[in-house]
Amino acid sequence: MDGKSTPAPRIGTARAAAVLEVAGATTLVLAAYKALKLVEPAGQNFAPGAVMIVAAAGLARLGRRDGVELGSITPTWRFSLGLGLLAAALLLPLRFIQVPGAPGAWWALLALASGASLVVGITLARPQDAARRRSGFPVACSAFLLVGLVALPIAMATFAGVSPAAIASTVVGRLLFTAFGEELFFRGYVLSRLDGAFGRPVRVLRAPCGVGLWLSSVLFGAIHLMNPARPFSGEWDLAWSWGATAFASGLVFAWLRERTSSVWASVVLHGVLGTYQGMYLLWIVSPR
Repeated sequence: MDGKSTPAPRIGTARAAAVLEVAGATTLVLAAYKALKLVEPAGQNFAPGAVMIVAAAGLARLGRRDGVELGSITPTWRFSLGLGLLAAALLLPLRFIQVPGAPGAWWALLALASGASLVVGITLARPQDAARRRSGFPVACSAFLLVGLVALPIAMATFAGVSPAAIASTVVGRLLFTAFGEELFFRGYVLSRLDGAFGRPVRVLRAPCGVGLWLSSVLFGAIHLMNPARPFSGEWDLAWSWGATAFASGLVFAWLRERTSSVWASVVLHGVLGTYQGMYLLWIVSPR
């Protein structure tokens, strides 16, 4: 031995630093949006996503990381979009299987949306060579399907008597803030930071994965566990089922990120599921 430090301690230190960094960043994000929730109007939920977008962009700049590393800029974005739509087709019914007393029209809507997107999704997932996979499915077709998936619950909520203002607020909040913000932070910043420290030594269904997939999902579940808490008001209620569901969802979102090297698949899936959930909640509280 020459007295110099060995690689193992350096690797261990780098990994510990990465875990502490992402855990600290998640804690600060939670505190920031909980503070903003004190002044955000009731019925709106823009604060969490807005804080996460700013945090992910700021942390990326501090770490001198670009959009490619975050997964927001990628040549595979078309393939990512198609895979996200396929995942939405498969998971839409599962998302609401726990909803008690869902009206028959809601299940018919889910069946229609899932069936249409599944047909196109199977086409998207057919074996392709590398060049075709990079180009992906035609953008116009994917955009048409995505708009259709989102338009269906909006139409149902409109027919149920939900106000246009409430619908617009929910769609913008779920798609542009919650879905994009949470995915950019957790699957863009957190997951890529952990992957850089721990690597991705295992392949799961053709996606290179590692410890980051699990740790990012734990943090994603933890922040949703705190959803009902109001720390600045001394209220520390926890939503265990919400946290567990978010952890499981986080594993799916993280796998999509690893499979496509892009956050757009998870943004699409997260946004579609969130929009259906938001429209359903508006539907069941609307006057009949």
